[in-house]
Amino acid sequence: MKARIASLITASLVAASMNSAIACLPPPPPTLSRLEGESEGAYARRLELFDTERVRKQEEQIRQFQLERDAKNWASADRVLLAEAVAFDDSLLKPKVWLRPVRWLKGTGKLQSFQLKPIAQDSCEWPGNGDALQGEVGEKFLIFLKPGTPSSKTVLDSISVNRIVGERSKAAELRNRR
Repeated sequence: MKARIASLITASLVAASMNSAIACLPPPPPTLSRLEGESEGAYARRLELFDTERVRKQEEQIRQFQLERDAKNWASADRVLLAEAVAFDDSLLKPKVWLRPVRWLKGTGKLQSFQLKPIAQDSCEWPGNGDALQGEVGEKFLIFLKPGTPSSKTVLDSISVNRIVGERSKAAELRNRR
């Protein structure tokens, strides 16, 4: 009886998590229907142009999102830190990264290593805290912080220096290279 109850609870949790995962999936890309009397070649050319334009628009939307994310991070962060990933525990349910601070880019504080772990466990925001949890050893990140000691609870966002698009982040990273 207990095994049956446990399996029913497990099935319910899996179904609930699948529903939230499905809710967070992007919509399928738009498609074009073949026009009446349109040749295969003409349809293929029209579809190629359509897809090229769709991809261009998507890339522009992503870039705009990244620029807005960067501006929002700099405006809302109390402090900004450049940190390097020194170790990972990439277990599926509880990933962690250990970060070694390199330099303060905004504000000040101790330059002591800290651990970052997921702050959200739903499919829309998993794992939260930005890029750092999906990085690699040696990769550097801009860490945007709320007041307090750097930790999972005080990190607003993290952006890999390889993905920086905002001018303020580019300038800060460039100052670090000197």
